[in-house]
Amino acid sequence: MQESARLVPILEAHLRDCPDDLTALDELEGICAGLGMGSSYARECHLRHLARSLGHEGVDAALAALRSALDSPGHDAILHIHLAQILALQDRPCEAGEELLLGTKWRAIESPRFLLHLIPGSTADHEREEIAAALEAGLAELEELFDLRWERSRPIVYFLYESSLHKKLATGDPMPAHAHSRQAEVHAVHGRYLRVGALHESCHILLGSLGDPPMLMQEGAAEYAALREQAHSTYLRARSRGGELHLGRLLDDPRFTEADPWLSYPMAGSFAGFLIRDRGVASFKDLYGSSKGDPRGAVRRVYGCSVDSLEARWRRFLAAAEADGSAGA
Repeated sequence: MQESARLVPILEAHLRDCPDDLTALDELEGICAGLGMGSSYARECHLRHLARSLGHEGVDAALAALRSALDSPGHDAILHIHLAQILALQDRPCEAGEELLLGTKWRAIESPRFLLHLIPGSTADHEREEIAAALEAGLAELEELFDLRWERSRPIVYFLYESSLHKKLATGDPMPAHAHSRQAEVHAVHGRYLRVGALHESCHILLGSLGDPPMLMQEGAAEYAALREQAHSTYLRARSRGGELHLGRLLDDPRFTEADPWLSYPMAGSFAGFLIRDRGVASFKDLYGSSKGDPRGAVRRVYGCSVDSLEARWRRFLAAAEADGSAGA
């Protein structure tokens, strides 16, 4: 986490000059959440962004407009969510909780293999047909990639939130997305400024039918599914900024959780992509489904070598790809 901590003052300084850089703001808030820190500057920036996204220059004007709109009959539930977010950032948790409860009115939308839950009037609600089509296409793509079919009788359930803050207030989880593979349920942000890609989370659900391997493999498969061969160049860029991690240690879930996600997730994606490229998807699925409890033993059984030996082969592959410029090919 040292690299993440180092980025906090850099991002804060950047936001003083570019207060509308929502990508930098999301990164800063994610780092602060992961480190258990607070960031008053990030909070002030977030308040300004919320006000401007609602068409107002100031927070007071946004609050007044929201309260006036909520007095009108037939208003959309998303207005309560907007108000809840502002109140939460103003450190008014009780009022924010009341508005969150009033705004949590899910609208269910069905597609052949998905059931979407959307807040009326939200960004996701306005784009529900496009989202459903993208999810269906993404699942078909994942089925082809992993030679695995979604055969459960029940649909995959998605709950879509307007922002990371909305999701955190509603679920307690600050990440832009998380999945419960056994329940075939995904909670993800799909808002005006942040939209989580469908492939990563749907991959967790599809591969969940194989087993419950270490997080290194779960996140690696999902990262590779979303990035494909670009996973290698993505990891090389992350490594150039954040140093090195010992992959074998990350087979232990607590160590994976404690590691810098800006480095551990790209590492996992590249490693999963290498395994699929090196020995094929069937071997990868075998490892995925049999590594719970004894991942090192599963590696030796499936690949005939130790984890350290497999990691060394992956690093030689990366070095060769980096040398000839084919890491993202």
